Amino acid sequence: GHRLPNALAILAYRQWKKRERFDAHRRALTQLYQQELQHPSITHPHWTKEADPALLRYPIRITRRDQVFKATTSAHIQLGDWYTSPLAPEGINEHAVGYDRSKTPSAITLSKETFNLPTHINISESDTKKICTLIKDVLDQAS
Repeated sequence: GHRLPNALAILAYRQWKKRERFDAHRRALTQLYQQELQHPSITHPHWTKEADPALLRYPIRITRRDQVFKATTSAHIQLGDWYTSPLAPEGINEHAVGYDRSKTPSAITLSKETFNLPTHINISESDTKKICTLIKDVLDQAS
C-alpha cells in the first residue's frame, strides 16, 4: 500500500470525521421527512426497518409536482428536479441510443412525478419542517 504524507493524512482524517457528522445529519433529515410528510398523495422510498439510510437526497413521488415546485420556488426553496426524463441528460437523442418510450410508460410517469428534497448540512430541521408544511399545504389546496 501507499502511505499518505502527514498533511494529506490529516486532511483525509478531518474529511472522514466530517462525513460522519454529515451522514448523521442526513439520517436525521431522512427520518424527519418520513415522519412529517405523511400524506396520501406522497409516495416515499421503502427500506427495511433495520436500515437507517443517510440519503444524499430524499426522493418522493407526487402527482402534483409542478404545483409543489412553483410554491417552493416562490418561497425560495430549491428542490431537486434532475429526473424529468427517463434518460439523462435531458434532450438526448433517444432514437440514436435505441430508447423506445412506448416500452417504458412507468419510467416516463415516474420522471414526471419524482423529485428530491434536500438533506445537506445547510438545511436545518426547522427548514425541513417548513418544506414539509409547504408541500402538504399545496397538496391540501389542490384536493
